[in-house]
Amino acid sequence: MFPVLFAFGPITITTIGVLSIFSFFLGGFFIWRRAKQEHIEDGDIFDLIFLSSFIGLVGARVGYIISHFAEFGISVRNWIDPVGSHGISWFGFLIGFMIGVALICNRKKWEYFEIADMAVVGVIVSQILLRIGQFFDSSFVGANTNLPWGLPFPGFDGRQHPLSLYEIPFLFFLIWLVRYFDKHYRLYTWYCNGRSDAKPGFLWLSYLFFLSLFHIFLDFTLIRQPILFFISFRQILLLGMLLITIFLFWKQTGNEFSLKPNKTNSQKLAPTTIKDDNNLIATTALTSSTADLKDNTNHNNNLTSVSGKRFFRSRK
Repeated sequence: MFPVLFAFGPITITTIGVLSIFSFFLGGFFIWRRAKQEHIEDGDIFDLIFLSSFIGLVGARVGYIISHFAEFGISVRNWIDPVGSHGISWFGFLIGFMIGVALICNRKKWEYFEIADMAVVGVIVSQILLRIGQFFDSSFVGANTNLPWGLPFPGFDGRQHPLSLYEIPFLFFLIWLVRYFDKHYRLYTWYCNGRSDAKPGFLWLSYLFFLSLFHIFLDFTLIRQPILFFISFRQILLLGMLLITIFLFWKQTGNEFSLKPNKTNSQKLAPTTIKDDNNLIATTALTSSTADLKDNTNHNNNLTSVSGKRFFRSRK
């Protein structure tokens, strides 16, 4: 499409390079603006942005190399060559980004999901700009298609699925959805699970859930090799990520996986236990009363016997 903006001698400025830098600064701005609303210091915000973005870029490159290992082979030069192949994996970036956020949160003693929720809009904005760059770079295309919206890309025969054009509108929808959830999720009773407040993580997990679900279906437009019926290896990984996200959702509602008896069941059994204790107390009291009555009867009999003896003595 338009991979090179301009070239001057040995210096080449690529579209993907410019938009990648732009995505870093614009996405970082959205993160900074949200962090300032949470009264986080500028120094801590910049540590978060730079460290998580750097580890994210490393993860993006590593993810792409792993998924295209046949093209790279065991050659470190090919792995780090930014000219020969500059492909990246967005899910690799997300894994690296989450590792970076976890490191910062551990050092600053922050709540992980609070920071993830704070960063989610900035991450999506960065993803949009990166996909625009990949569209011009022709590095994110699908399989051949005869559909009318298929486009020709340099280096490919025929027309391919324009994956970037599929994903970009979806990402704009995700921004709207995340902002909508940000205003309403604290009122969802199923998420609060009887608590007075909702745990953080809803926004970030919603993003991961819908993105994974979208890419499971998007995979059908890629050049793919099914390994289990019609399911590809990439779809299996995405399905695993989807299940992990659902599990984390379940954890954030306050539920925990444990082999110990459920507190709810214990509460249900409590009235029966109390009832049995009352019966035991009543039985003990009745037994004690019966014993006391028997003692009193014996005592009265003794008194009667003694009185009788005295009576007979007096008669004599």
